[in-house]
Amino acid sequence: MEYGHTIAQPAILCAIFKRCSQSEQDAAGETRRLAIASGSIQWIRTDDAIEPTTGFRDRRRNSGSSPVLLSDPSVSFFKMTADVSYYRQIKRRMVFFARVRGGGISLGNLLPPQERLYAGGANSVRGFQQNELGPIVYLWTSLDTTQFSRTSTP
Repeated sequence: MEYGHTIAQPAILCAIFKRCSQSEQDAAGETRRLAIASGSIQWIRTDDAIEPTTGFRDRRRNSGSSPVLLSDPSVSFFKMTADVSYYRQIKRRMVFFARVRGGGISLGNLLPPQERLYAGGANSVRGFQQNELGPIVYLWTSLDTTQFSRTSTP
């Protein structure tokens, strides 16, 4: 269970989230309750857990939020993701590897940012799951700067 709200510039709310009227933007900034239930299943058929050379891995995850779980109705969603990897040894120390990841979301009104699906881009770090790149993720809500002036002493 968590409580959260969206903070964004009006232009971002309009262009990306299609919330262009003042009432829609005010509604996006309201604090909402979010409760998520999820489950996952894995099917692993590889010859080695650390450095596989043959076999495959199939991972599926379903998660959702609804008023039944005490979530706000405006953040209700159902999300499915899949991650399939295939390994095939070509030569003694050479392995062919293929990986496909995908997902889909059926949502109500406003999907929380931490539950969105991101495809990456020029400034993204691919290959890492949500919040797995570093020890913590920092979100700045305001910019606080201090200016120092250098004075010379005789």
